[in-house]
Amino acid sequence: MKLKYILLLLGTMLLIGCSDKPADVIYKSDCIQCHGKMGLKSALGQSAAIGGMSAEAIKKALHGYQDGTYGGPKKSIMQKHAYSLSDSEIEDLAKYISNLY
Repeated sequence: MKLKYILLLLGTMLLIGCSDKPADVIYKSDCIQCHGKMGLKSALGQSAAIGGMSAEAIKKALHGYQDGTYGGPKKSIMQKHAYSLSDSEIEDLAKYISNLY
């Protein structure tokens, strides 16, 4: 019986560790409404278009939003989206966005 609980616990830990969302799902649920389908929309009339930005620039921005070192007066809006992203989600999302345009 103890083995059953250990296996259940290990299985749960594996699922939690592999819970990254695909980049297209993240973009469609968290980004598209402000940045547009191709990333060419200026979010809230404040930001530059993100479509066509390099993956490195996008990663730098998202990590900067997470640690508070990037963004203008409305950065709190992006911080709440970026904060929950894992490093691998940021990597995948940066690649995805850089190829939108």
